[in-house]
Amino acid sequence: KIKAVQSERDRLSMLLAEYVDDIVLSQNSHPTTHHLFEEAPEINEESVKNILSFYETGKLRFQEVLAEDVYKTKPRTSKRRTRNINRYTYTYFESIRKQKRRQIGNPIQESIVQQNTLISQQTSSLSSSTTNPYKRPCRTTTEPEKTILAQLFELEDTVSENEIQKVLSELLTVSPDWTKER
Repeated sequence: KIKAVQSERDRLSMLLAEYVDDIVLSQNSHPTTHHLFEEAPEINEESVKNILSFYETGKLRFQEVLAEDVYKTKPRTSKRRTRNINRYTYTYFESIRKQKRRQIGNPIQESIVQQNTLISQQTSSLSSSTTNPYKRPCRTTTEPEKTILAQLFELEDTVSENEIQKVLSELLTVSPDWTKER
């Protein structure tokens, strides 16, 4: 038990030494540009005022709970879990970061999706479903392709590589989208 406590103390002291004496953050001309705050959505003037008022708000709330539960001078109230702050988790920031990467990585696909949504909105106002920009559109087989593929079904149970290559070359003359796997 003693070793566990000592190792925990050492880890905490290393963490505190890393961030407590970080004068770069406090002496920066604009401290909100530090890497700790770069993804925070509420770094603005109103949020900073809220942070500075949390001590007073907490102190008042503590006095109310003390009067309700310990001294019993006030009736017990509901809504004890009301918060005046927004909580964010690491997974929330990761999802935002992934969305930004997708938007930056696929600007062409994004413009195609915007065009598709405009066309779908113009053609059918009854449809309430939206198109998924990451879903690959289904390709339909044309009639000439179906007649070429019918040759494979007319053959026996086992189809040789030569016959597959022959059908594939015929399909490639009709459409360049065909591969052996397809």
